[in-house]
Amino acid sequence: KALEAYNQALQWYTQAADESNQASTLFQMGTAYFVSGQFERGRERFDRALVFYKQLKAKKGEATALPSLGLLDSISGQRERAVDRHRQALIMYREIGDKHAEAHSLSAAGFAYADLGQMQKALDCYRQAVPLYHEVGDAHFEAVRLSDIGGIYGQIGEAQKALEYVHKSLQLYQKTSDQAGEAGAPNNLGFLY
Repeated sequence: KALEAYNQALQWYTQAADESNQASTLFQMGTAYFVSGQFERGRERFDRALVFYKQLKAKKGEATALPSLGLLDSISGQRERAVDRHRQALIMYREIGDKHAEAHSLSAAGFAYADLGQMQKALDCYRQAVPLYHEVGDAHFEAVRLSDIGGIYGQIGEAQKALEYVHKSLQLYQKTSDQAGEAGAPNNLGFLY
């Protein structure tokens, strides 16, 4: 039903030549298709939204669409393209001054680098994201990235650093009473066994 409503809204916005709302509706449609597992339909809507955002010189819209396309690129095995999209979004979020979105873009780029086996670049991205999450008060994602840093150190054979970062994430999870995070953080210690 959501897609029916989006299609109807898109027709109205198209008739009214309202490009801003066309872009927004296309982005929402892309999200709906993505969530339902229709990745190619999602990609097509995100691509169309991105074209409108560029025409409108709407940097925030562009910066929002790029990571969605980057995620789809990762899913389809186009990891280098995913990294490029996340880096583009990162630049835009820095220009806009959205530190929370900047941290998310760094995290997404870190995941893409890790998928490529470029662990040092993944670590660099995660290390940059941690203080940004701290600055904006997002303790949950700060702890998640600390745990991810620990996991990468474990993968590259630096057990002591891995333990240090996973311990930091556990402390933060405990401080914020995040029981799910606290329970999941030790998963990054599997490399020890």
